[in-house]
Amino acid sequence: MTVLSSLCRVYRLLLRAYPPEFRERYADEMASVFRDRGREIAQSRGTWRLCGYMLSTGKDWFVTVLRERMDFMQRPSLLTLRWIFLFCVVLDLVLPTGLTITRSAPVCGAVLVMYGLLVLWATTNLDDGRRTALQTGTSWGLISGVILTAWSIGGYFVRSEGTMPIFLAGWSMVLIFGCWSIAGYQAARRTATASSGWLAGCWGGVVCALVKVTCAFLLLRTSLPGPSIGIVLVAAGQHLLEAPVIGAVLGAMAGLTARIVSKGHSSPTAFGLAGGK
Repeated sequence: MTVLSSLCRVYRLLLRAYPPEFRERYADEMASVFRDRGREIAQSRGTWRLCGYMLSTGKDWFVTVLRERMDFMQRPSLLTLRWIFLFCVVLDLVLPTGLTITRSAPVCGAVLVMYGLLVLWATTNLDDGRRTALQTGTSWGLISGVILTAWSIGGYFVRSEGTMPIFLAGWSMVLIFGCWSIAGYQAARRTATASSGWLAGCWGGVVCALVKVTCAFLLLRTSLPGPSIGIVLVAAGQHLLEAPVIGAVLGAMAGLTARIVSKGHSSPTAFGLAGGK
């Protein structure tokens, strides 16, 4: 078993190439599976068969390290996101001051305060599942926020008649809802928990609405077509209320779909790495 012991030490070193969060969650299990599978191969097929086993594992290691590292680099820091989102909430509370849009100001203000509390709650005392859901929801929420803002601004400048505005509005909604559904699906697959889906979808809706409303208030402070574009953009209270609810529903449905699809399969990538399966 000297050869196996040496390979186990080498494998332990290889595991250091994974991101810290991945190592904390899977490293011990991966090392254990690698050792047990290696012992089984050595006893049934001979020590030299361990060379082929190590090569197969090394190939899986290279692919998954590359994938996990790329995914890790794309994940924003939740501490950074907390302060960015809280800054946006405060900004949205301050920017409407002095503007002639007081009709919806009380509703917007109340919902924005709720958003601030939600951001504080969601980014505190995080477990792995919630962290993954928030990171996934943030990425897709930013994409959907850009789509919603572009559609809202375009709705003012594009004054074409016929079915074109309806067509553009329909596709914009499909893309936005699709982003929230994908967030829920990916979060559920990554955490192997269906409940992560609704959180990722809801958070995607929160981020989307916050992006859109912040851009709306900023534009109202510029020399762009003032009151008219304000009417188009500042349906703030409606978007702030609807987006998290719709996102949660879509995310929950996508999360259940993800669990049905992945049912019966081993969730950790560790088994593919260590067992060469």
